[in-house]
Amino acid sequence: MRASEQFVERYYTDDLAEQESPESKWAAQWAKEVRGSCVLNAACGPQLFNDALAFAETPRHLVGIDANATNIEFLKESELPDILKAKKFLAEHDVNVHLLLNDVREHNPALRRHFDTVYVSGLIGSFDEADTRATLRMLSAYLKPGGRLVIVSWAEDYLSKAKLEERRRYHWYERRDFSPTDIHKLLRVEGFEVLKHDAYRPDNPREYEWGLIYGIVANKPT
Repeated sequence: MRASEQFVERYYTDDLAEQESPESKWAAQWAKEVRGSCVLNAACGPQLFNDALAFAETPRHLVGIDANATNIEFLKESELPDILKAKKFLAEHDVNVHLLLNDVREHNPALRRHFDTVYVSGLIGSFDEADTRATLRMLSAYLKPGGRLVIVSWAEDYLSKAKLEERRRYHWYERRDFSPTDIHKLLRVEGFEVLKHDAYRPDNPREYEWGLIYGIVANKPT
């Protein structure tokens, strides 16, 4: 089911409101691991343009894919000031942006071996093991040999029952029991080499609504 326009805009503005928090700053640092001229933001959500401003290098080609049509429409149509500011920056730097309605678990032949970096925030760990492996396999197929996968994700949620049900209803989030160690193992099974990883535990997880944030940089062999 597609998310409501109100949900997507609220999700985006809530993220902006928290960007100076210690948790958001810790998570945002992983965007600095994104490099190369061609970048895929997989399951990009409404933050695609803002994410791109934090990359270590401004790409020449930026592709955002998401399975939720409302996210794609929001990115195309929103006139919120921060969206327009980010779009202006990318346009001034001649970044070619393409938005695709695409489930990351479903193969898109046009993306095969196309990207220097795949960036995925908030997705890994939301599927069961079979779908997680399928997703990692697909993202590997989209990377050039020697390309890198940058993962930022959240675990151990403290979401209220109402918020959890809302996110489930929109297929936005599903509670799983994956740990960073579990994800490391699946990455290795799918042929990745883990280059860098770290985790952060918020001081007030109930207030923040998450007990763990983790980042991973992995390399696809040449």
